[in-house]
Amino acid sequence: MTRPTGTKSRKAFPTKQRRRRGSTSPPLVGVETNPGPHQKKGRRRTAKRHSDPLDHNFTTKDKKKLKKLLDKGLSVKEIVQQTGWQEDTVTRWSVRDQETGTMETRKRPGRPPKRRPNMESHPSPAPRQKRRKVKHRKQMTDRDHGKVELGLEMGMNEREVGELVGRTQQAISVCKKQLEAGETLDRKPGSGRPRKTDERDDRHYKIKVATDPTAETYAPQAAKFVEDANGAPVLDPRNVQTRLHEQGMKTKKKVKKPEMTDDHKRARLKWAKEHKDWTVERWRRILWSDESPFTVWPAPHCGKTWVVDHGPGFDPRQIEGTKKHGGGHITVWGCFSASGVGSLKWVHGAMKAKDYHGILTARVLPELRKRSKDQPELVWVFQQDNASIHTAHECTAYLKDREEKEGFKVLDWPSQSPDLNPIENLWSILKRMLKKRRTVPKSKEELWAQLQEEWEKLKGDLLLRLVDSMPQRCLDVIAAHGGPTRH
Repeated sequence: MTRPTGTKSRKAFPTKQRRRRGSTSPPLVGVETNPGPHQKKGRRRTAKRHSDPLDHNFTTKDKKKLKKLLDKGLSVKEIVQQTGWQEDTVTRWSVRDQETGTMETRKRPGRPPKRRPNMESHPSPAPRQKRRKVKHRKQMTDRDHGKVELGLEMGMNEREVGELVGRTQQAISVCKKQLEAGETLDRKPGSGRPRKTDERDDRHYKIKVATDPTAETYAPQAAKFVEDANGAPVLDPRNVQTRLHEQGMKTKKKVKKPEMTDDHKRARLKWAKEHKDWTVERWRRILWSDESPFTVWPAPHCGKTWVVDHGPGFDPRQIEGTKKHGGGHITVWGCFSASGVGSLKWVHGAMKAKDYHGILTARVLPELRKRSKDQPELVWVFQQDNASIHTAHECTAYLKDREEKEGFKVLDWPSQSPDLNPIENLWSILKRMLKKRRTVPKSKEELWAQLQEEWEKLKGDLLLRLVDSMPQRCLDVIAAHGGPTRH
């Protein structure tokens, strides 16, 4: 395109428009100076020294203060020296006070406020009803299709039908157009990639994972069960997870339970059937006992916390310290019943049959005699598991002798059954109570002192609920065919 004669390019004339400070383009020679490097937005204004007077518009409080100083007869210079305000600002407000007698800011003319209509001639409209939140789904089911067809045949509008099936009005409008065109509401075949596996292959994944007795078959291993002609897995492990989810399988966290044989399960099932009809009052006449270890430094739970990301490294609140072997541990023996907790003993070292015999004579028998004295009409029963020190000859003979002379009985107990003993739950509660304490024990002696304090805090309602759960525990064992339960 040719430029007409007699005209000049705009670049030949120096522009008067101020260039942006910090621009990367060079300044015009002889017209503007070099603005220097680009500065941040907050530093573009000229920075003031701390010794400069305040430069701001007067607030209502400042105006009242200036008014009092002017009424006292002070000059402008004296006010500036006393307050630190700018001389021009004080002069401007003092002149306004002399001319108008007030320091109120002049109001600018603006848009007049809206007049409120007459309520009698214009009644308020009825409040709008809040529509129900529509839940969007990817695809409607056959039942939803039937509701849509029936609703349209009955003369319902699209909005009403949408509220009936939980869909938007636009979705019902599309269904209505399909019905008017003589089409069905069935899903049309998509144009995406077809599935690589059929129903038989999907069932094969499920069978291989569900029938593994060790439960160690995961998606990467299950993907190798279906291969193509070249011997490569047909699906990726992530797709295998999708196939398993479609067939109703879920991943759950593993739990620690005692290893049980078939004999253990049969003995547990027999015991649960024999005791399922026991009343709650009968379970409350049992003195439950067991041992449990407690560590000085509790195991970290490694939860989550909010921290500020400072880059590499860890925030101090993100670290939860650990100690080897838990900083030391102690073994504690205890007993309780529905009426209250019993004695608590610190067992030094490994407990042997001789040590447990001393606990029976010095701890168990006094507790049974005390409860029998308070309730003489009841026959108390002592419970213990089948540990080797509990079933030792001297301990068994001593309990049998006490049963013949004083009438105290020992409850027969199936092996590998900690879920049937409510004192196991009491130990877990006691450990949680120790974690909630602000002071962490630094030695075994401090841990033992805290254990005794928390043991005395265990209330009767908690103990009563634990004992009253025994009928349900028996039913759960029967339902699990003698296997482990969730207790």
